[in-house]
Amino acid sequence: MSLHSSKLSFTALTVLIIMLLSSCVGTNHFTDKAILDRDEAKVAINEISESGLLVLLPTQRRKEEVLENSNQTSKLAELRSRRKLINATIVSAFKDSFDFAEVYFMPDSLYKKYEKGEERVFFVNGNLELDESITYETDEPYKIFLYDFRYIECSQGQSLIPNPFPNRHDLGYYATDLSFLQNIFFGGHKWSEENLAKKVGRYNKRLYKYYKKSNKTK
Repeated sequence: MSLHSSKLSFTALTVLIIMLLSSCVGTNHFTDKAILDRDEAKVAINEISESGLLVLLPTQRRKEEVLENSNQTSKLAELRSRRKLINATIVSAFKDSFDFAEVYFMPDSLYKKYEKGEERVFFVNGNLELDESITYETDEPYKIFLYDFRYIECSQGQSLIPNPFPNRHDLGYYATDLSFLQNIFFGGHKWSEENLAKKVGRYNKRLYKYYKKSNKTK
């Protein structure tokens, strides 16, 4: 192979790697998954500031049921142990680095029952225990979910809060199952409370910034 063709191959490979990494990283800009509605976005940021924000904690409940039904005791114990670690990390990160609004925590497996208005305890405290003393009085809460620790999405009901609200925020490579490409370049990820707290803190600042901008008098 000639030196020229080697350079071309290396350049093409470099471009491909950059493109793939960019698709993994994403951006914090507006997402095309949400509509543009400045008035609704302003209403949302103000209501969140006043009434709070619901954080859904991942439970992997369906996978847990499969392991229970197949008597895979060791894998079930591993899943529950990892879930506890993950959710403790999320709760700690928000308690330490998020003060834009009051935050409430709920296992995602309970959210549909919450939507239906069932009478039961839904919210967990800092020890991840269901706590009947915690109440969140709102008709339809604004909620956030951390998708595989790759990004935060903020929604109400089934829809993302409209742009230009900061409805999506990248967290980096906090994935539960890292892809082959990510493992090659970044190695396996260990849960880091400190790193997640920094990312949550940045999202906190984005909300403050948008709140100030959207309520700025002309």
